[in-house]
Amino acid sequence: FASGWVGAVMKADFGTAGGQLMKVDAREDATSTPLLDHQQGWLRGQLRDAGAIVVEPWLDRVLDLSAQYDVQADCTIRLVGISRFLTDERGRFQGIFVSNMVGDLDPDVRRFLYGDGQDTHRLQRLFGHLGDLLLPRLPDDFQGPIGVDAMVYREAGALRMKPIVEVNPRFTMGRVGLSLRKRVLTSRTAVWRVQRLRDLADDVETWAARLSAARPLEMTADGHQISMGAVFTNEPTEARVSVGVLMVAEQADPQMLTG
Repeated sequence: FASGWVGAVMKADFGTAGGQLMKVDAREDATSTPLLDHQQGWLRGQLRDAGAIVVEPWLDRVLDLSAQYDVQADCTIRLVGISRFLTDERGRFQGIFVSNMVGDLDPDVRRFLYGDGQDTHRLQRLFGHLGDLLLPRLPDDFQGPIGVDAMVYREAGALRMKPIVEVNPRFTMGRVGLSLRKRVLTSRTAVWRVQRLRDLADDVETWAARLSAARPLEMTADGHQISMGAVFTNEPTEARVSVGVLMVAEQADPQMLTG
């Protein structure tokens, strides 16, 4: 905070879906420490359990991206795809765009992502180069999937890219989104959301029935792709923590974006 940070985020050295993080705001009344009692307790617990944390400035997030790679047996790296994921105000994962990830964005953000609208392959080149930089930093015997989270943020009114927020050497939610993409009609907008049961206003059966009625499933003529509607990716009535639901429509709507 002495260097001018207006906020910071403390993250567990190893975490999943943004669940092990704590936001800290700058406080004018802070004396020896800017941390409140519950934040100090969280910090002590993380240091006790993991031995280390990551501390970074809290950025004015605009959107989150995920690049998925495969490290091959011949020691090469392949960019599988790029997706955009949705988070809550604290940066915790809520869902991911499966198709048409820029349709709801402001024009200035779309221009930033695609080189003022003139470079449709800008993100592919950026993350392709990032993969080349990442490969020699991996263990020599590593082989398999890697997900890299990135962020677009605003600083002094200008859009900027933080190309590496986290590196996850495993299958991630972003890979799930890419796998679902081939099941959706390419002209549609699709979002896969993970709905926590504790956040539902109704019981899960009522919620699932209402969603299915509001978004009846429509397939393409050949039956191979989803054209419209909602599909649950796990059985709602058997869920204990969360339910995954893929929602497909002609364009993004509030339920897709905020649940």
